[in-house]
Amino acid sequence: MITSLHLKNWRSHKDTEIRFSKGTNLIIGRMGAGKSSILNAICYALFGTFPDIKGRKLALGDVVREGERFAEVVLTLSLNEDVYRITRRIENGTTKKAEIRKNGVLMEVKARNIAEIVRKVLGFDYEVFTRALYVVQNDVNHFIECNPSERKVELDRILGIDKFEKIRQNCQTLRNRIKKIRGLLQQQVDEKEIEKKKDEINKCKEEIKEKEEELEKQERELKTAYQEVKELWERLKKMREELKKRNSLKNEIASLKGKIDGIKKNLSFNTIEEISEILNKKRQEIEMINEKVMEKRKTISKIKESIKALREKIATIRERRMQSKRIEEK
Repeated sequence: MITSLHLKNWRSHKDTEIRFSKGTNLIIGRMGAGKSSILNAICYALFGTFPDIKGRKLALGDVVREGERFAEVVLTLSLNEDVYRITRRIENGTTKKAEIRKNGVLMEVKARNIAEIVRKVLGFDYEVFTRALYVVQNDVNHFIECNPSERKVELDRILGIDKFEKIRQNCQTLRNRIKKIRGLLQQQVDEKEIEKKKDEINKCKEEIKEKEEELEKQERELKTAYQEVKELWERLKKMREELKKRNSLKNEIASLKGKIDGIKKNLSFNTIEEISEILNKKRQEIEMINEKVMEKRKTISKIKESIKALREKIATIRERRMQSKRIEEK
């Protein structure tokens, strides 16, 4: 989660530091107080840009407070017990400084590479962030006020479903090309020309089939990966509950041991020997429990590694899908 944001000379913010708490954080202020500037600064810190820059509504130098020569954003993230600190500084209309640190150790100083590290750490890129997590000012009103058909188009765009519609349209275009070529073939007399057109049709069919199979394969892989992540989290949850129960049992045994030590003074020698034997057995049981706890911790560690690998696999699938889309658009 985002734990803090420090703004220097960023739009209306001279020197503003904001600390975020767990759960929902509400930012309230009058119009022009700089609420949207905070969200833009978060997006810029993560990916080196934000929608107004991408859409050319603003130049990068426009975010520098009037009368100042630089603007700086420092964003702190806490994720999986690691603390990431991202710093970006704007001077003369360009990013002059960019760095990311993990637990105080410098990781990268190149702006483009920082955006890639953020994508791997968070599991999503700028496109997903701006479509699913970040809403530009006034876009919500447009979404609410538009008619159902327009709202569907906008929702498809936000979720990225329109990409699949473009793929379908491209496939339909290819099918139309096949029909057109087939019609031309029927009008041709020359057998060699007919064979040539047939080859073109077959290639188009093969191309359509390959792209459809690739799309189906990616969908299956993505579904399988999400299911595996879900199952691994369930296993991890059960193991944590089991560890909690074992720790509770261990505390109870320790408490009983203390009570037994207090009773020893009032017992005969033979009784003490029997109790000692029982204690030895309990110690052996504790050692066995400790060994099982260590095994469970190792298993948890492996599960976390599997989850990490699955996230990387999902990112790879998404990248392949984007490549497939670019091929289709060409």
